[in-house]
Amino acid sequence: MHFEDLSYIVDYIHKYSEEKPSKTPNSIGKIFSEHGVSYFYDSGTNKVVMLDEGTLKFIECLIAGDNNLSNLERIAMLNDVDIEKTISFINEEDLLKGFCLTHLYSENYLEHVENQMKNGTSQLILELTGKCNMRCRYCIYHDGYPQNRSFTSKRMSKETALNAIDFIKDHGDQQEAFITFYGGEPLLEFDLLKDVIEYAKKELGERNLFFSFTTNLSLLTADMAEYFARVGNLSIMCSIDGPKEIHDAYRIYANGKGSFDDVYRNFRLLNEKSKEHGNSINISVNAVYMPPFSYEKVESINQFFSGMDFTQENFSYQMGYAAPGTVPKELLTESYYGDKSYRQWQDTKLQENFDLKQVTQSGLLTDLVRIHSRMITKKANNYIPFNGCCVPGFRRLYVTTEGQFTPCERIGNCPAIGNIEQGIDKEKIYKYYIYDFSHAWESDCADCWAAKLCSGCYVERMNQAGVTHSKSQCVYIRDTLERNLKNYHFLLRNSPEKLSILNSIQTR
Repeated sequence: MHFEDLSYIVDYIHKYSEEKPSKTPNSIGKIFSEHGVSYFYDSGTNKVVMLDEGTLKFIECLIAGDNNLSNLERIAMLNDVDIEKTISFINEEDLLKGFCLTHLYSENYLEHVENQMKNGTSQLILELTGKCNMRCRYCIYHDGYPQNRSFTSKRMSKETALNAIDFIKDHGDQQEAFITFYGGEPLLEFDLLKDVIEYAKKELGERNLFFSFTTNLSLLTADMAEYFARVGNLSIMCSIDGPKEIHDAYRIYANGKGSFDDVYRNFRLLNEKSKEHGNSINISVNAVYMPPFSYEKVESINQFFSGMDFTQENFSYQMGYAAPGTVPKELLTESYYGDKSYRQWQDTKLQENFDLKQVTQSGLLTDLVRIHSRMITKKANNYIPFNGCCVPGFRRLYVTTEGQFTPCERIGNCPAIGNIEQGIDKEKIYKYYIYDFSHAWESDCADCWAAKLCSGCYVERMNQAGVTHSKSQCVYIRDTLERNLKNYHFLLRNSPEKLSILNSIQTR
């Protein structure tokens, strides 16, 4: 449809609002500004258009649901807005249409799910053990965190581990396979980890094979490092929170002793062994940002990692907050939802005049990828991605120590989707992860301007019984997306050539 004049737009927005759960036009788009320059993000097309001061005030009134024609015409006249020209542009770009949403799933999405399942799993994640030799003070695996299990003495049997490789051999992607090891601390089961790698190379040798795991590094030996340097296509994520005083405040052994000295020594060892074999390991770091929060603390962490002289040329680290609810109350002085220091530091760094290729904190760039790679359409449409959720059992498959299947390692306690003996249970995927999830969230998504950009996934919205419905994460996601829109368009306006690096960044 075309808007013939201002009254058509006003009538459309009024009817659009009446059909929304909130009875408001909130989902039609979002106005945002960076350094005094204003823009409108259009939810129907995913387009962003720059607004001059007069048009900004006019659009603000329109999407606020002001249906008083005389008032809108007065605002246009006072701000020298050419209504006819503006409506022509709105029609040309098909803006202000928003979207209609009945369910998060559609016939096309259900068909997509079926096709994805036929293609098979590409990443297998094996929970080798429930044990860990450390007791990090923010770990998700403790009795006080209801969303996940506590540490256990369980370990995956060799039979279960090799059966999992057999499963992906028969039901996985036939071109490539990603084998990931998880715990607890996977190096507690180094022999099993090694057996699985060698078995996978033998059984899946015709596919492109990639291996990975995350480790606290405290148990790494020279022999282990030598073996890892020879594996090939191996990525190791190392858990280091920053310099000694920051790391040791939270990353402690079971006896309460800080782990930095052991971890840093072994991190250097791993890098040296990798270099001896031609930088054969992709080594990165995950740092957890914990209280007390401050801009200076973030800068200290960044200088620590950026100043290392023994890491590989392409080294990067990622930093993020501990999972909600995992930090003991006596340690949490400020919720990360309220912290501004990390974002202020990121914003400052992005707006400095430097080469983005030299960024060592990967989060600075990955936050922008969702904006850069969004699907922009010529015409408004009602397609809403299934939030940030992947298809359970396709992209990745998590196998517990006992051989149960769940969607991934990050979700924690959630409904199983099968097991090693019987395979994937499609009915459970449809029930819990598609229909139940959609029914629980579709009214909220229908009212959200950020629905097409949303990164929210099952991690924050599932427990053992199924779907949960906490909307605190939604506020955080919208705030983050608005901030990312600002940063992206600042760079686009001032240094568009720098954004080309985002084309090569992939998330898995």
